[in-house]
Amino acid sequence: MNSNINTKKKIEELTAYIEKLKEEIKRYEMLENSDMVHKNKRNIRNSKNSIKKNKVMVGKCTVGLSEAELRKILND
Repeated sequence: MNSNINTKKKIEELTAYIEKLKEEIKRYEMLENSDMVHKNKRNIRNSKNSIKKNKVMVGKCTVGLSEAELRKILND
């Protein structure tokens, strides 16, 4: 009878430990996802900056040019 109580206690302890591990896994997955979001935002920001560099002032207007258009103008 005593070993049955000890077994139940062990099972309860292990179940609680497993739940704690599941919560930690979820937290790490959320952190990993937030890191990926941060990296994607940085990549988008870098892309926007490179696009801004390809803009040319014409009079009072800013005209965005593609890389092919810039090469064509520079080669002419």
